[in-house]
Amino acid sequence: MLAYLTGIRLARARALLLSSDEAVSQIAHRAGYEDPSTFTALFKQHHGQTPSAYRKSSAGAFTATGRMLNGTST
Repeated sequence: MLAYLTGIRLARARALLLSSDEAVSQIAHRAGYEDPSTFTALFKQHHGQTPSAYRKSSAGAFTATGRMLNGTST
């Protein structure tokens, strides 16, 4: 159950990182994490990079309509 919830929260965080310019701490809260440090550590554990690095490396992945360039969405 916890793994499922973590997956849902991280998917929301990934979408927010790519579709907004909100601070990582704000995205952490919107994804359901009270502590941004915990969120960052968990994100890095699951994705191999920090949320900020993920945002930078994935910049431009969404079109103006919010859909991924490859036709899928996270």
